[in-house]
Amino acid sequence: MDKDLIDCLNVALDEISSSEFPLVLLPELETSSTVVTGTDPYVALPSNFHRHLYCVKSAAHEKAEIAILGSTKRLQEEYGVELDTSGDVKCVTLKGSNLYYQPIPSEADTLTLYYYRIPTYFTDDDTGNITVIPANFQIDTLVNNVLSQLYEMKGDYAKADRYRVKYELGLKRLSEAIPFKSKQYISRGRAIIDF
Repeated sequence: MDKDLIDCLNVALDEISSSEFPLVLLPELETSSTVVTGTDPYVALPSNFHRHLYCVKSAAHEKAEIAILGSTKRLQEEYGVELDTSGDVKCVTLKGSNLYYQPIPSEADTLTLYYYRIPTYFTDDDTGNITVIPANFQIDTLVNNVLSQLYEMKGDYAKADRYRVKYELGLKRLSEAIPFKSKQYISRGRAIIDF
C-alpha cells in the first residue's frame, strides 16, 4: 500500500476515534485494564489508554462506587492540595498520562479501569478488513476523510472541502447510530465528569 495512503488512513482513523463533537465512541475500542495503587496519589495509565475513562472498580472494595472527577483541582478541593489523605479509594481523575486517586489506601489496591483504547493503525502489511468502524459507515467517514486529505495534498481545495463536508456528515450519522451507554458511576453530587 502507498505510504501517503497509509498515512491518510491513520489520520482519518485517529480523527474518527478521537471525535468529541460529535462524540464518537467506537464499541470495538472499549477495553479494560488494571493498575495497582502505591504510596503516591497517582499511577500511570495503561499504555493503550486513548480517552473516556467511564468506570473504575476497586478489587479491595468491589461494591464501592469510585467517582470520576473532572480535574485534579476538583480532587484537591475534596482531599486537600497535597493529596495525602489515607483510606479506601473513593475518587479518581486524569491528568496527562496519570490516574490520580484519593484517598491513598494503606495496602495496595488493584483498580480496574474501563475506557477506550488507542486504535490499531494501518501498516504496509494490512490486507484484512477494517473492523473498528462499522462497515456501513466506512465510506461516509473513513473514505471521505482520506479523499479530503488526498485532494488537499494535490492542491484541489474545492474537492477537499466537498469530501470534508461529506466526512463530517458521515461522522454525525455514525455518532447518532452508536448508542451512548456510559457505565459511569456518579457519586452523590460530588463527581463532575468531563467528556
